Amino acid sequence: MPGYQPSLQVNNPGSDTLARGFTLYKDNCSMCHAADLRGELSAPGVPVRDLTRFKKYKFGSTDQAIYRSIVYGIPKTAMGNFQSSLKPQQVWDIINYMKSKRTD
Repeated sequence: MPGYQPSLQVNNPGSDTLARGFTLYKDNCSMCHAADLRGELSAPGVPVRDLTRFKKYKFGSTDQAIYRSIVYGIPKTAMGNFQSSLKPQQVWDIINYMKSKRTD
C-alpha cells in the first residue's frame, strides 16, 4: 500500500473548524461519496465506500489509515490520490469532518 510507512508518522492535530472540513470535503470528495458521505453517487458497478461507516473501511479507520487513503489513494480502485492538491492540514480537516458524521 503506497504511503504506509510515512502515514504512520503523522498525527491528527485536531480541528476546531468543521466548516473548513465540510468545504474541502464538498469540493474534493462529494462528487464520488455524495454530500451526505454515503457514496450514493457512484456509477453502476463501481463501489464507493460509505464514509459514515468507519467499521467498513477496507484499509483501516484509524486517523493514519484515512490520511493514507486520501493522500496516497487506494491502488486498483477509483480512489485517486490528493497528495499534490491538498495540504496536510486540509486532509486533517476533511478527516475531522468525516469523523463528525460517523454513524458506527
